[in-house]
Amino acid sequence: MNDLSIVLPCGFSVKFNDIIYKSGIFQCPACKKHDITRQECLNMTKNKMLINEINLNLKWKKYEELMKELEKFKDDPKYYIDESFDSLKREVDLRREEVKDMINKKIDDYYDGLLEKIDIERNLKFKDLEERILQTETLSFFKSDADKNLEICSKLDFFEKNIIKIDNEIDDDSRTKATIQFTINNFSLLKDRKNFRICSKKCFLRNFEWFFDIELNEENGWMEFYLYCNSKAESNKFPKVADIINL
Repeated sequence: MNDLSIVLPCGFSVKFNDIIYKSGIFQCPACKKHDITRQECLNMTKNKMLINEINLNLKWKKYEELMKELEKFKDDPKYYIDESFDSLKREVDLRREEVKDMINKKIDDYYDGLLEKIDIERNLKFKDLEERILQTETLSFFKSDADKNLEICSKLDFFEKNIIKIDNEIDDDSRTKATIQFTINNFSLLKDRKNFRICSKKCFLRNFEWFFDIELNEENGWMEFYLYCNSKAESNKFPKVADIINL
């Protein structure tokens, strides 16, 4: 179409490509002595007939190609219908595999995340166990000595204190009571001291670490007692029931 010869109002001819992309009024590309417009040239009877003839030939060629394709369908219509829908099925199968890969990746990522959390929890438990082992003191008491040398009240007190001592060391999950041991042997050591602070021995109860903190208030001389509870697990939830006795 671009090589098509178009007649101009002045009688000269130019290629179709020389005017089709022009807009507005422009100088005649042949004689250069008058102005013309693209539509003016295309509306000339000779040019319109030539362009319509070419368009008709192009459409007729396309029609013949379609008719040839139709003849193939006439011979075996089921084959072409099946082929068309089989192609659609292949696209669906491909999309299914893509979705499966996407879902499997999400499952794998979630699985890996769970394993990582398990490893972190295991390491925390192991670290906590190591710390507990280092902090644990060997208990020493002799039941035979209590039987032989102590009176009834002393024996009872001896048994109760050692039961509490053992409970504090093993941190049985079934316990709801614990004892925090805190001893100040000489109060005179606190005299005239500023910013003094002393902590009790730590007591473990159901994954919680308990201890007392005593601070000497420099301004008014008051001795302030604080009870601390730290979670040894990942949860920051404060225990609802925890009885502290023998303070």
